[in-house]
Amino acid sequence: MDTLDWSRLQHAYGPATDTPGHLNALESGDTEARDAALSHLWAAVLHQGFPETSTAPAVRAVTALLAEGRAHPDAVEGLLEFLELAARSTIDLAGNDYFADLLPDLTDAVTAAYPVVLPLLESSPPERALFRAELLVAIARMPSLAGRREELAILVQLWAETTPDLRADWDRCLDRLRTTQ
Repeated sequence: MDTLDWSRLQHAYGPATDTPGHLNALESGDTEARDAALSHLWAAVLHQGFPETSTAPAVRAVTALLAEGRAHPDAVEGLLEFLELAARSTIDLAGNDYFADLLPDLTDAVTAAYPVVLPLLESSPPERALFRAELLVAIARMPSLAGRREELAILVQLWAETTPDLRADWDRCLDRLRTTQ
């Protein structure tokens, strides 16, 4: 992230020169700064599900924050939501000529994020496991992750056995994972 020239990249509101500051804030104990950073990712970097040239680099930066354990614990779910939105945009915009130049890089970035975020379900606090699983299932629906879905299915099944009171919700996760195009 440090060597990337963000001024050459765009988000929905112009040059992405403010994006590195927001990414750094995701490590911070400052709640307002973290919330602003998450809002920036959702509203500017991936505005209404539409990627910009800054989206794939931001996904890579978020992945690094998570992989290196630098993301503030209170930001983890928001970062998973951002990755889920990025994954969904690659699916929803596939075949759209306007985004044809952006989607391969974004697909690669989200695909590379998946093995980093998958362990977040395994180590999840029980009260957050279903939420995290739903986000991971949405990410795993990307065609590029077809070969990685079984490992998620196994984790979902383990959580279903651990929290039988939520069995119907876990079964819905498994159904969504198995009914992927």
